Formats: sequence, C-alpha cells, structure tokens
Amino acid sequence: MKGLKVIGIITGVLALILVGSLFWHSSKTDAAYENGYREGYCANKYEEGYSTGYKQGFKETVGTGYIVRNPTYSEAKEILNDDKTRSASQINNTAEAKGIRAAYVSVEIAHGVRNYGIVAFETVDKGLVFFDSSSDKELDLEIGKYCRETGWCGTITKITVIW
Repeated sequence: MKGLKVIGIITGVLALILVGSLFWHSSKTDAAYENGYREGYCANKYEEGYSTGYKQGFKETVGTGYIVRNPTYSEAKEILNDDKTRSASQINNTAEAKGIRAAYVSVEIAHGVRNYGIVAFETVDKGLVFFDSSSDKELDLEIGKYCRETGWCGTITKITVIW
C-alpha cells in the first residue's frame, strides 16, 4: 500500500512538471510572437523585408533567364524539328535554353527493358505529350498498355518523368 502512495506522488509531481512546462513554453512562444510582431509589422519593417526579398528573387530568376514556361503544342514540335541531335537530353537542354520546360522520360516495359530516348512537354493546349527523340513521333504512353510504336515492344509497367 505504501508503494502505491509513492508511485501516486511521483506520478502527480511528474504531471505538474509536464503541465508547468507546457504553460512556460506557451508563454515564451506568445512573448516571442508579440515581440516579432511589434518589431516587424508595427514598425513597417515588413515592407523593407518584402522589397529586399523581391529584389533578390528577381535577380536569381528573371535576371538570370532561368524562368521556363509550358509551350504550345506547335512550339514543342518546332523544338523537335529544329534539334537534329536525336538525343533526349540535348532536346531537353535546347528547349530550356529557349525558355521552354521539357522533361526527360524513362519508360520501363515488361521484363525490365527500358527506353530513355523520350521527351515530354506539358503543353498549354494539348496537355502532357510524349515524343520519341529519335523520330520526333508523338507517343501514346500509358501504364498497362502494350506499346510497339517505337523499336521496343511490350507492356508499359512504369513511366518516370523528370522535369
């Protein structure tokens, strides 16, 4: 019986410590929030921070030309027609150099055979389209579908799109 009283007392003390630490943490958090609000928002420092962040973000993106956009279908076809390397990675690089977003695609068919010569564009007028880089032929890729549109034949088990 005496052992149960000791366990009860220890449990009570631990509960008080835990509850006290929660209130202490909460009041510290509230104080930090109020301090940050007073120093930043009330002193109009948020405008300075916004301006500084905007300038830095502009410099790191638009200022360097690394903004890419989704093309129209005809723009995607034009990139394929202009690039004579027949390399998926080179077509991707050419597209991005022109400010157009392109993806490198890996397709796995049954028995682990893979084809890496595929590019994709998320076009604004026709959605996601896939092309065989060696022929510029549009591909209708779908998991579970049997594909023989290129030199490889088999059921597609996995499609990996790398932007």
